[in-house]
Amino acid sequence: FHSCLQGVSPTPQLTQTLTRLHQAGFKQGILGDGQVFTLIQLQRAWSPSSQQVALQTVLLPSLSTFSYEAGLRLPSPSLIARSIKQFAKLGIGPDEILFVSSRMDFGIVAAKRAGMSTALYAEDQWGLQIEDPAQLKNSELKPRRLITKLKQIPELLEV
Repeated sequence: FHSCLQGVSPTPQLTQTLTRLHQAGFKQGILGDGQVFTLIQLQRAWSPSSQQVALQTVLLPSLSTFSYEAGLRLPSPSLIARSIKQFAKLGIGPDEILFVSSRMDFGIVAAKRAGMSTALYAEDQWGLQIEDPAQLKNSELKPRRLITKLKQIPELLEV
């Protein structure tokens, strides 16, 4: 019902990009605001586009942190710290995590303050959220990279 109201479809190149990163050995998860049905919606959007690799194989449930589980919302430092702890169990430090978001205030700034590497995803003007454009000029807050297509992520990670 919810997907009928909002419309859910995978971002162009999502399946190919996540699969390529998985095949290169990168550990991937989701950190974000989500509902109990978010993974189900994502699974339904993923299935038709990829018959080769299961979503749970590419996006590890143990590395995924959703706001509904923690009772917190981004940009909560506690929610981000929870995600960092999950990666730390695999020996992955915050500076080795690439946080990709189209939300500057509620994603990029908070992740950068937590020590993560960041990429601002700006494929279209409707999804991009920048409350304060001055943040893009502040070296302590601006993302490591601005990307306009998901397929740029493997290049950024030198895959």
